[in-house]
Amino acid sequence: MGLLFVLIGVALLVAAVTFAEAYFFTKMVIHPVLRVPEEVRKETYALDFMGKEFCDMVDNAKQFTVTTEDGLTLRGRFLAKKAGKEFADGKERVVIICHGWTNCFYNMLRYARFFYDMGFNCVMYDHRNHGYSDKKITFMGLQEAKDLQLVIDKAKEEYGSNIVLGTMGESMGAATVMINSGFSKDLDFVIDDCGFSHLKGQLSYNLCHTYGKASKRENESNLHYNFTKAVKYLLFILPKDICLFWADLILKRQGGYSLKDVRPIDSVKKSGKVPMLFIHGGDDNFIDHNMMKELYEAKEGKKACWECPGADHAVSIDTDREKYIQVVTEFFKDNNIL
Repeated sequence: MGLLFVLIGVALLVAAVTFAEAYFFTKMVIHPVLRVPEEVRKETYALDFMGKEFCDMVDNAKQFTVTTEDGLTLRGRFLAKKAGKEFADGKERVVIICHGWTNCFYNMLRYARFFYDMGFNCVMYDHRNHGYSDKKITFMGLQEAKDLQLVIDKAKEEYGSNIVLGTMGESMGAATVMINSGFSKDLDFVIDDCGFSHLKGQLSYNLCHTYGKASKRENESNLHYNFTKAVKYLLFILPKDICLFWADLILKRQGGYSLKDVRPIDSVKKSGKVPMLFIHGGDDNFIDHNMMKELYEAKEGKKACWECPGADHAVSIDTDREKYIQVVTEFFKDNNIL
């Protein structure tokens, strides 16, 4: 009888701790701690390759808003192409750039800078619950993909329908552009940078890797490091399936959607003939780089992929900028976009 009580106690303890862990993760998903746009702007504008003239253009770019189906206002900017850039077919090139989880459009200027040099008009905006846009909850790409279609329609109003238009996203933004590719009829290309194939697998990876071991950036002699390591180890050894079960229940109750609803890989399978480029950092500790392989294999038609050696999450562009631009340029040339 005593053993039975011990087993029941252990089971209840595991249930309580995994529930608490799931609640923590779910809260991070739908109500993330957001980066401050003004701080991101200052950080991004300080990068050597940005240039004052380009930054001034961003500050003075035409602003726009769209209203989502649930009444939120999203805010963005139209950054006009580089003066004198024309294409032989006479069509404007337009790329809509989607930022990642917790971030804002300023962070995506790292990409807009080279798209601008190529002759693209760049459309940038803040997702719902991020940056300067209205706050509610985050859907990790599910609802954001519908929002993106509104931005696509807005871009067509601005530049006309006789254009070459594509989308590019980083992390959650990549999930957004991939999900959108499953139903949008307006795309000429899609670029996925470090997106996940499905949210359930993504959270499982976070539990086992991102939070299951100390970051390489942490100082091992630091007291904070040792405390964090102990907490992460505890998270690492807890049953992940139980945690994901709780997380799904909490997400349904607080967010109105399920882990199984957010599956970019299913949308990639439905993307038809739209050319797609997949990019991922080889040392990504936040989203498993093997997910890129899953997505690449799921895609039919024209496709390309590149894994950036040594790059952590969402920094392939910073790790080897020259190679990154080369890969994108070759993808565009192979698909008659440039």
